[in-house]
Amino acid sequence: MLDTVSGHVFSIVDGDTFDMHVERVGNHNKYDYNNNERIRINSVNAPELNQPGGARSKLELEQRLLNHDIRCAIKARDEYRRLVADVTILN
Repeated sequence: MLDTVSGHVFSIVDGDTFDMHVERVGNHNKYDYNNNERIRINSVNAPELNQPGGARSKLELEQRLLNHDIRCAIKARDEYRRLVADVTILN
């Protein structure tokens, strides 16, 4: 069973990464999580901000996720300490 965290998206970093305030954790999580976590969306590879399309992909993610509540099914923590997760919008 995957760890899950839910909370509110308060910042978009780029087209595949955002910051969330963790408000709920799954009952059977194996690991502990910080109050705020940086999330990289699993299986999405958006251009970096300095690459063509980077600013547009960030804007698109802002329109979809910013100020929404989400649930993340955690796949891993990457070398930058971000959580890699499948993301579901709750509202």
